[in-house]
Amino acid sequence: MGWQSCPGAAATRGALAAPGSRALDVTKRCYWLTGTVGSSVRRYHDEAHASVAAGPTTTPIGVAIFAQDFQSIRRFADRDHANIISWNRFDRGSHFAPQDAPDLLVGDLRSFFRQLR
Repeated sequence: MGWQSCPGAAATRGALAAPGSRALDVTKRCYWLTGTVGSSVRRYHDEAHASVAAGPTTTPIGVAIFAQDFQSIRRFADRDHANIISWNRFDRGSHFAPQDAPDLLVGDLRSFFRQLR
């Protein structure tokens, strides 16, 4: 069940740029009502207890960096991943790119997977 399906999601869509108590309340409700809080935090537990990789990964990787999200540093990505086939920066969008820049996200995904054919 996604963000769009959660109670009150439509009312808080505009609050995503500067989340307040309403957006936080909706987010908590989404996790609680759908029973997905455990799976959403599992990644953090697994990362904290993972062993260090012996070398760079070789899986094909695509990176999409949106204007108002974390700005990845290519030098560090290259150090840890040997097969980056797509690295794109966009002038708009955020962590919630499916909601605020779906055209950019879909285009980037299509371009990435087209390269793997």
